[in-house]
Parts: sequence; structure tokens; C-alpha cells
Amino acid sequence: MSQFRPISLCNVIYKIIAKVLVCRMSEVLGFCINEAHGAFVPGRLISDNVLIAYEVLHSLKMKKRGQKGNFALKLYMSKAYDRVEWDFLAGMMKHLGFHEEWIILIMRCVCSVSYSMSLNGCTSDWFSPSRGLRQGDPLSPFLFLICAEGFSILIEEAKRKGLMQSAHVGRARFSINHLFFPNDSILFGDASCKEAEAVRDVIKEYESISGQRVNFEKSLIYFGANVNNEVKENIINLLGVRMAHNPEKYLGLPMMVGRKKSWAFANFANRFRKRIEGWSLRYLSIGGKEVFIKSVLQAIPLYAMQCFLMPKMFYRKLEGIMNKFWWTNNKSSRSIHWSRWEPLCRPKNDGGMGFKDLVLFNKALLAKQRIGTGCDINIWNDPWLPGREKNRVSAQQILPNWTSVNQLINCETYTWNEELLFNIFDVDTARRILSIPIADCRTEDLRVWKYEGSGEYTVKSGTLSVETICPLCKEGPEDADHIMWSCEIVKSIWKSLNIVAPSFELSLGVFDDGNGGVLRHREILSPSSSSLVIKNWKPPDLGFIKLNFDAAFQNDTKIAITAVLARNSEGNIVGAETCLFRDVNDAFVAKARACERAISMAATWGFLRVIVEGNSLTVIKSIKKRQNDKSILRLITQNIFFLETCFEEISYQFVPRVVNSAAHSLALEGRRRQVFRVWDDGLPDSVQMVVLKDRSAWTH
Repeated sequence: MSQFRPISLCNVIYKIIAKVLVCRMSEVLGFCINEAHGAFVPGRLISDNVLIAYEVLHSLKMKKRGQKGNFALKLYMSKAYDRVEWDFLAGMMKHLGFHEEWIILIMRCVCSVSYSMSLNGCTSDWFSPSRGLRQGDPLSPFLFLICAEGFSILIEEAKRKGLMQSAHVGRARFSINHLFFPNDSILFGDASCKEAEAVRDVIKEYESISGQRVNFEKSLIYFGANVNNEVKENIINLLGVRMAHNPEKYLGLPMMVGRKKSWAFANFANRFRKRIEGWSLRYLSIGGKEVFIKSVLQAIPLYAMQCFLMPKMFYRKLEGIMNKFWWTNNKSSRSIHWSRWEPLCRPKNDGGMGFKDLVLFNKALLAKQRIGTGCDINIWNDPWLPGREKNRVSAQQILPNWTSVNQLINCETYTWNEELLFNIFDVDTARRILSIPIADCRTEDLRVWKYEGSGEYTVKSGTLSVETICPLCKEGPEDADHIMWSCEIVKSIWKSLNIVAPSFELSLGVFDDGNGGVLRHREILSPSSSSLVIKNWKPPDLGFIKLNFDAAFQNDTKIAITAVLARNSEGNIVGAETCLFRDVNDAFVAKARACERAISMAATWGFLRVIVEGNSLTVIKSIKKRQNDKSILRLITQNIFFLETCFEEISYQFVPRVVNSAAHSLALEGRRRQVFRVWDDGLPDSVQMVVLKDRSAWTH
């Protein structure tokens, strides 16, 4: 019975409910879960834990001097999900600040499970367990994070009492004492019997209150190079774990690589061969081989490629295996290689098969850049200009007196030096540079992936086509006019629905707000569930001010007109403003500027409790994440976070465009009239009509 593993089957209705709960809970997990947890928390990557563990273990291995040594204890939790005590889970949620009604709702999902046993063909009656989380339940990984947070709290408490220490890395004395994953945990500390006793006591306390059990047979400990053998033996006997002379794998990757990278990752070549042997060649056509190489073989090393730069010879070995598989005859093992691997990596329209060049793909996974202080970016050599094409300054313009980007920034106001830019560069280049936002805070320069809005490389964005031809009719460029009414297929849709083609103002607004969503099926095709519920503007509660923001973006002139409309609990306008931003390179940047302007004006007007409302899901999500991402919006959101200190309460809410029509109308009027000011009185009639309509719709 020790190996009893219940099979959990969740029906579709339950999974939908659980997924809704997960989506809501995931937004706050980052605030209550320790940074040592690298899984299932939005904005955190499993690879971060791998890299941190790698650096700490490398430091332990290289530290051969000093009286104090360190250890790394890798713990493996036995049947982690099955041993979770429900009372402990509820207590942890209460301790972390979850509302009582939310806890009841979650516990109803957890406690609703029942099992039936089948023994020798006979099925027993149904019975309910008293603990454990279901495998396959969307909630289970996130609930286990909450349980594991109890372990993290105990470790931090022992550290505050001086019972446990951290492992120090590097000259800056960066310290860390634990890294967590659902069933794999690593503890770092001083190699002493006192420290080992404290670790043992913390583990026992966690086991007694949570129901978890550490599998000491699978657990191991690794010591630094300066720890003597007597201390090692005492700690091993005290903890009851085995000692590892070389760290084993952690989260699927080697914990120690060293100089022999080919040896450390040799298992990938074996996995390639086993996958090929598992598929009989006579069953795969040439098209099947193509899919197998792209979807299976080339996906095997992706996880490791996000963390390590592997040697070229290692990739050549993998490419040789794939090349042999590609050209091998189905009826015999003999084959003629009609081409080298490099030509096969070209795009299909260039005579290749579209296979990945693993060397270049590895570099792409590790390469990112963002303008911070500009000190580390060369004006003439680095690809730092915005846009997907022509990211470098023309070589014909090189001026030796100007070398780094920080020389182009006014150090007093921390804005671009426009006069200098137009003197050094041509008008187009200067405009592109001015479109790069700069934050007041001094941030480091960072490489980012330009084909993804978040700045993080994704395999999906790495294989996106950059062609601008409409994918529906294959005839015209996919601009705002074409996608809304010029496309023949779109025309037929409007005609079949007996709908008159919308105005260009509306089409431009929708396209600007959701261009990324149209092309990548995000914001337009997958709207927030709130857009299905909220149909009318709702006034704020008494004492609050609601700020609606929007922006009208003109792609040809790179001009954005932002609009801010402030209303009280009675729906009356208490503030309105339109503002002009030049050299804006992206519609989402225009929306972010509008949100920034709304918060800035609210602080100027003296509002203390505000609700910020807009129809740009990308901007709202970027602010709500509360994390330093790598997107172009980061520098704007950082300034927004700074402005938030002026308020007692502030919250953000996404609404569909129909609810935000007042701010949208004000932005369009500002663009049409070319009026950019605070509207103390004399708001346009079109805006006043929308405001009156919003108020009357809510009262009725």
C-alpha cells in the first residue's frame, strides 16, 4: 500500500471552475509566495532556480580556502501531493491573508473528491479521503505552493533566530538559503553539526504539521571543497542522507557543468537516438520525418538551451544524428546525404526545410537588450533602434566623438537631447530614437527579444512570419484599412451580416488597441471575461474618483493624443485633459502613456482614492503584474509605480471599449480639434453626450 497511487478524474465542469479560480489566485501568488519558489508563479521561471543553484554549487566547488564551509542539501518529498493535510492547507491560506469565503470555496473543491477501489474485478463502495491533492486538478500545483510556503516560513524563522545560516556567493556576499520546487528542494547553509541539527528540527516540524515526508533515500548532500572529512561524516550521520561527490541533476538539468559541457549534456544525444529507435522508419513519410524533427527532436534540448551556451561541437553531433535520420531510406539503413545540414536550415521559400540552426537558436534564447542608462550600448554597432528592421544606425553616419547612448541623454532632465539627435542623425533615425521611452530611475541596459511584447524570447515568436501580406486574401498589406474593410473576405462578412462597414475612426481605434491581439489571437480574440459582463459604465463608490483613459494613435505621424476623464460617484466630471505625445512608436506605448498621464493628473488634482479604468488589456495586465518585465512598457510602468505613492488607494480595471467610450471620444476630439489642455469647461458636445448616456444607463 506504500505505492498506492489514486487516479483522479475531474469532469469538464469542475475543471472550468478550477481554472477560473486558478486565474484569479495566480494574480496574487507573487505577493505571498517566497521568491525561492520558481514554479507556477506568474513572472517567475523554473530556469531561474536552475541558474541560481548552478552558481551556488559552482561557488561551493571553487571555495577551497577559509575555515567555514557550506553544504547543499537536496531534499526529495515523498508523494508530495498525496500527503497534504487539508487543515494545514486551510490554515496556511488564512495565514497568508486569503478571505474566509475564498478559503471555503477552495476547500470545497479540495474535499469534494471520492474514490472507489477495484480489487480482482470487484469494485468497492465509494469513500472519501481525509487528505491529499488530486493529480490532474488545475488547482493542485498552486495549492501545494501555499503548503510549501509553510516550509519556507519555518526556514526564514530559523534564520532570524540565528539557528540557520545562508550560503554566500561571490565577493558581493550574495546569500541564499533555499530554493523550492514542488517535490525538489535545496537547502544551503554552513557545514556544521549545529546547523545540521537546526535543519533536521525544521524538517521534522514541517513534517509533523503538514503531513509531508522527506524521502532520505533519494535525498543527497554536497559539501564545499573546504569542508573536512570528519565534519562531513558527522553531518551525514546526523541527517541520514547520502553524500554526492558530484551534484546530480536538478529540475532535469545538471547542477554542475564545468568545462566539459559536451560530457555534461551527452545524454541529449542518447535521447535523440532512443526517440529515433522508438519510431520505425518504414512508418514515416518524408513529411512525417519533417514534423518529427521539428516537433520532437529539436524540442528536446530547448529547456537546457535557455540556461546554458553549449559548445558548437555538441550541436554538430546532434545535427549529424538528425541529418542521418532525414536521409535514411525507409527500406534500408543505408543512405546518401544529398545535402549538408546547413542548407536544410534555410526557410522553405529559400530552398531549405526550415529546420533550426541549433547554434544560432541557442544564442537567440540567451540574447536580450533594453535601453537603461545607455552606458553599455554602442551607438554605431549595437542594434538598439526600435522596430523589427534596420535596428542599427547607418555606418555612413559614424562620428567618433559620440560612442555610447548615454551621451545622447540629458543628464539633468533624463530625457533625450533632441537638438543633439537632429544634429547627429537624419530625421527618421532621430524620430525613432525619440520614440524610446526613458524612466526617471536609472536602470541597467538589458537585451530583449524584439519580436515579443514582453521582451522575453518565446519559441512561438521566434518562428513567426514577418510578412505583412494579409493571411486571408493574400493580396494586400495588412494595415488598419485593409483588416477592417478593404479585404475582400472582410467585405463579404460585412455584407453577409447586413452590416454597414464601420467608420475609419472606429476601425483605426480597434486596430491600434488590438493589433497584437489580431495577429497573435490575444487581446481581440481572447478578451477578458469581464468584457462579457460589463456593458455599461459604472460610477465609483462614494469617496472614490474613477479615471478613464484612452489614446488616439496615428501610425504615419507617430503622434499620440491621450485623454483622461475623471468622474465622481454621481457620474459628474471633475477633471478632463488631452495631451500630445510625439515620436510614439507603438499603440500600446500610447495607451501606457495615457494611463501614466491619468495617474499624474489625478495626483495634481489632489485625488486620494482612485480607480483607473481603460480598454487596453495589455497595459492593465502589465501594471497589475507588479514585476519588472523586459517589455518596452516597463519604463512607463516604473514611473506609474512611483506616482502611486501619492494616493491612499488605487486600483486598475480593464473594460471593453463600449464602456470606455467617453475617454475614447475625448481623444478623438482632441485629435480633430488639435486641442491639448486641461478642459476646465467647454467639453465637446460629443463627449458630454457620452457622459450623459453613461450616467443614465447606470441609473436605469
